[in-house]
Amino acid sequence: MDSPILPEVEKIIPSINAALKGVLYPKIPPKLLNEPSRDYFMRTREQRFGMKLENMAKTMGGEEAWMEALPGIKALGEILMKNGGPFVEGETGRSCTNHLPHFIIVAFSHSDMWDGKVLAFLADWVPVSYADFVIVSWLRFYEAIEEDLFKRAVAIEPALGKLYDASKQWLERDDH
Repeated sequence: MDSPILPEVEKIIPSINAALKGVLYPKIPPKLLNEPSRDYFMRTREQRFGMKLENMAKTMGGEEAWMEALPGIKALGEILMKNGGPFVEGETGRSCTNHLPHFIIVAFSHSDMWDGKVLAFLADWVPVSYADFVIVSWLRFYEAIEEDLFKRAVAIEPALGKLYDASKQWLERDDH
């Protein structure tokens, strides 16, 4: 599930969140945190930024924050579309054998099981990477804070919405 693109994704997402801190941080306590966590979060962020979260929204939020986040959001879309999307590695298993352990390929190639059924399975295999899950979890975080945040990111870069839709099966259970 590892992807060579993961380090790039792990740099881009924090840069987007940093650009949108004035949009995100004021919305996190009332939407996601219980009272003790809310108090801690507000106190530590106010110390870190030297202002109340409400003031962050006024001075660090708005359209300027979205414009600062735009290059990162677009970069995620470029990563997703490089191989045709919706996933980082593409739509279907064009390169699936690169993801299968060599011993499995060798075992199948020397057995009676290496037939049309196995080849059809490999052709339909969707190569989901850990980088895909990182992007989807970031989108889910935005959706949990406020659906409009999610919608705005997806409106800026439609490839993000396609990835999210293609990953719905992994988002069905949301009770942890």
